[in-house]
Amino acid sequence: MKRMLLAFFFCTLAAFAGENPAPANAASACGPAGTNFVVKPGIAAADNITPDSGKAVVYLVGHQVKQGGCLGGRYGCGATARIGVDGQWVGAIKGDMYLPLQVDAGEHHLCVRWQSVFASRSDVITLAKLQLEAGKTYYYRVKILYVGDRDADMDIEPLDEDEARYQMSQNAPAAWSEKK
Repeated sequence: MKRMLLAFFFCTLAAFAGENPAPANAASACGPAGTNFVVKPGIAAADNITPDSGKAVVYLVGHQVKQGGCLGGRYGCGATARIGVDGQWVGAIKGDMYLPLQVDAGEHHLCVRWQSVFASRSDVITLAKLQLEAGKTYYYRVKILYVGDRDADMDIEPLDEDEARYQMSQNAPAAWSEKK
């Protein structure tokens, strides 16, 4: 129900949107369904990016909450979340990793979709409309919640710069590539 209301909200906003209206199908803010990624911790901190001319920097900071044990270590049991902007995949994060993006200024539609071999998790999507100003930096938390073996949810929320930088200092940037 929450996702249906969110989809309705984004579709309703299309009537008021400017150059980049909300997609008719909210999931179309994501990239192609069959695309999957391999994500590993990056080796260089990517936390001081200066936006190129006409662009903004958006940091997506993963925050994974798992109720129950995990045998995979810090990133080994992390959920992979594919990141889409305006219908194109632009990267992925795993667990508590973070991802910096350079995005053109203006209105954009952000999609975070769980990547899993389990259909119930692959259907977990969260969306946000971003209004970005050139030269500015934005921070968002991508909260990934596991509850037991079957229940899962995600959310995107604005994040204070101080908290974002602290979280990023404790974790690695995401190094991602398309799975072949």
